[in-house]
Amino acid sequence: MADENGSLREAGAGGKTRAQAVVTIPSSAYFLKQVEEEEEVEALKVEVAAASDTESDTSSDDLSCGKADIDPSLLERVDEEKCRSIRKQYRQLIYTVQQNRDDIVNTASDSLTEALEEANVLFDAVSRTREAALDSQFLVLASDLGKEKAKHLNSDMNFFNQVAFCDFLFIFVGLNWMEDDERDPLNNCDDNIALSFWETVQKEATSCISQAETFHFLFGSFKPESAARKPRRNHRRKVQKMEENGVMPTKLRKLDLSGNQEATEKEVERILGLLQTYFRKYPDTPVSYFEFVIDPNSFSRTVENIFYVSFIIRDGFARIRLDQDRLPILEPININLAGVLPLVPEPSCIPAALPAGSRAAPPPPFHTAPFSSSQASFSTDPKLCLLPPTSDGRQEENVQSGLASQENRLQNPVKMNGSKDLPEPYDYDLIIIGGGSGGLAAAKARLLEAAKYDKKVMVLDFVTPTPLGTRWGLGGTCVNVGCIPKKLMHQAALLGQALRDSRNYGWNVEETVKHDWERMTEAVQNHIGSLNWGYRVALREKKVTYENAYGEFVGPHRIKATNNKGKEKIYSAERFLIATGERPRYLGIPGDKEYCISSDDLFSLPYCPGKTLVVGASYVALECAGFLAGIGLDVTVMVRSILLRGFDQDMANKIGEHMQEHGIKFIRQFVPIKVEQIEAGTPGRLRVIAKSTDSDQTIEGEYNTVLLAIGRDACTRKIGLENVGVKINEKTGKIPVTEEEQTNVPYIYAIGDILEGKLELTPVAIQAGRLLAQRLYGGSTVKCDYENVPTTVFTPLEYGSCGLSEEKAVEKFGEENVEVYHSYFWPLEWTIPSRDNNKCYAKVVCNIKDNERVVGFHVLGPNAGEVTQGFAAALKCGLTKDQLDSTIGIHPVCAEVFTTLSVTKRSGGNILQTGC
Repeated sequence: MADENGSLREAGAGGKTRAQAVVTIPSSAYFLKQVEEEEEVEALKVEVAAASDTESDTSSDDLSCGKADIDPSLLERVDEEKCRSIRKQYRQLIYTVQQNRDDIVNTASDSLTEALEEANVLFDAVSRTREAALDSQFLVLASDLGKEKAKHLNSDMNFFNQVAFCDFLFIFVGLNWMEDDERDPLNNCDDNIALSFWETVQKEATSCISQAETFHFLFGSFKPESAARKPRRNHRRKVQKMEENGVMPTKLRKLDLSGNQEATEKEVERILGLLQTYFRKYPDTPVSYFEFVIDPNSFSRTVENIFYVSFIIRDGFARIRLDQDRLPILEPININLAGVLPLVPEPSCIPAALPAGSRAAPPPPFHTAPFSSSQASFSTDPKLCLLPPTSDGRQEENVQSGLASQENRLQNPVKMNGSKDLPEPYDYDLIIIGGGSGGLAAAKARLLEAAKYDKKVMVLDFVTPTPLGTRWGLGGTCVNVGCIPKKLMHQAALLGQALRDSRNYGWNVEETVKHDWERMTEAVQNHIGSLNWGYRVALREKKVTYENAYGEFVGPHRIKATNNKGKEKIYSAERFLIATGERPRYLGIPGDKEYCISSDDLFSLPYCPGKTLVVGASYVALECAGFLAGIGLDVTVMVRSILLRGFDQDMANKIGEHMQEHGIKFIRQFVPIKVEQIEAGTPGRLRVIAKSTDSDQTIEGEYNTVLLAIGRDACTRKIGLENVGVKINEKTGKIPVTEEEQTNVPYIYAIGDILEGKLELTPVAIQAGRLLAQRLYGGSTVKCDYENVPTTVFTPLEYGSCGLSEEKAVEKFGEENVEVYHSYFWPLEWTIPSRDNNKCYAKVVCNIKDNERVVGFHVLGPNAGEVTQGFAAALKCGLTKDQLDSTIGIHPVCAEVFTTLSVTKRSGGNILQTGC
């Protein structure tokens, strides 16, 4: 989109770009204005230009769609009588709609449609902010009524196009941005903010509205409680005084003070005061634009907020710029100059009314995290306000002395980190390197177990972009590029199969089932974004400091944090926790990083990958191959040796057979030696040359996408471990630890995928992190148990397991001491579409000498993870085969097969299911 529209500065120079954005707005039959023919616009501009004694300045912005440029001052020469008539008609329309609310929301009435069409006609003649503001007010009213009517209709709001409405509103805001007289309309914007910024806001707003709490839960709604209206003359005197003092926005000083303009003026004034109070308290903390304007409980309020805040930006009281995460933030301009903002009295701070057990949260150290409704509100009500943070980011213990303490801190600033002498005490009690599942679990558990000690915790998290440039937010691999998006895309493939099966159940699916990759990835990424946001909220609620920075040890108890702009800070801590996780491995062949992707790229790939070669036999490789084939793509898997190394090989081979029967091709005993581009594109065309692992044979093939899933490497080699003496396995990069996750350096701990000899699973890292925090600060002695951990491979035929594989059991107990009970089964749901008969498989591995205790549980079939989870608890309790046999099963479900297993592998008996 940015490429199509250009940047804001480009729009200022040419003007046509903005016009293109107007023309391409999605239309709505209910309220979106149809753009007039260019000839009519040109005629208006020629008429305006003719009334001027001077020629328009050639550098001014073209606000319409035509070719001529207009001096903004000429806009005021538009027929005032005509504009007054338009405003009158808008006000009458608004009044009529308000008075006939019951009729409009009546499901049998077309009044809302008629009102919207009337507004469309009025808007055709709108050329100034004053009239456009009334149109915006009407659209807000119409949107609320539309949603209310939708509830009566039991509708999903299909007829009210919120995206199109947002598009229209942001284009309106963008146009008004350029109406200031003799001022560079872009002086408050960075050069790199694209013209498509407003469309981006629309998308962000639309997704954020339905996600989580935002800025409003901290600051309260922009709307004050309704108060008795003062006499007109008092308001006029107030306005005159404000104009004399120069504290009122220049735009609003020019506007008519009747009706809507008076309300707009009050709202802008109120928001200015709110910003002033915040920025004066926390001058170094910018505010997220999205969080500031989005009210998750009210779409129309969000629209109003965007409209009001646009005046603040256009009048130079604040500016929008992009932060290090490329997200827009609000910053004050000349905040220390007297008279720049209207004076708002500082509320006196006393303890806020909070839920039991909670504490008032400090303001955000970063802009992107929203705020929970459980936090204290910030408003002009003297009974509710937040205290400023202390120098270390924590709340003052004595909340009544918060303001005084802040003044003392300003007069006696804390010594900057980075000095050669270690500060006493340490900056933090615990610094966690890595914002993945394990690190976050430790950070959050710290407060639950040791709040009385008031320990300080920091999380450093930084995502090095992939060769393709992919990055993501807080939460680590699982949330962003692992378990979560993988399971969702696996579900997309299952739904496709379900749609095909539905015909056999009587559903008439007339058209061929097709999949929309872009729509799926957008939905998946929106969900991931909400999780990233939630993690930021959780950290703030636990008073954990978060920095988006790369952590590297520089000495004992000291770490350097480097953000993406290269800015460095030094922090000290009593203890450190390494939870850096792993990243995908590359082949080290020509073209691998230039043309191949990894799982880190796949889940946010902006285009359908097309014909895909998956290189690898790991669970990541087979899962990705499975859902890509499930949504209808041509998929080939290139395997060097065996499938699913480390898993039960009997189950692994059955998975491969099932995938092959369902159209996935396998190339075995070959590895790529070169990848070259045939044709660029999204996707393009690639040639892959591969060599046999047991001969000199080479083959080649053409694909649109090559996905590498050959394993992962621990992120431990570039975090300065050598500077503090932490030992690692030089071959794997893994860190050896004790039973308490302690490295050879006593004050440094490690958890998660980087541990040597431990399971690389998200729930394992979470459990280890939680228990570690409880041991360090809660007095617990419980250690993480790495035995009998359940897991699932989300291949098309899911595989769940817990305990030992058959091979490992034989190796541990001896073949003569291992009994394997097994059976095929056919899910009842699959019998009607007559597919995959006797492909699902169940087996338990028992230790004969230990009363046939179940030491391995394996299931291949639908919902294998759900089945496995319950049996895992039984295995932890020492489940035996007799106990399984004595359990009465639920009929008809897949899991009941485990209560009737009677055939052993040793016997060679028939294991095909014959009954129901």
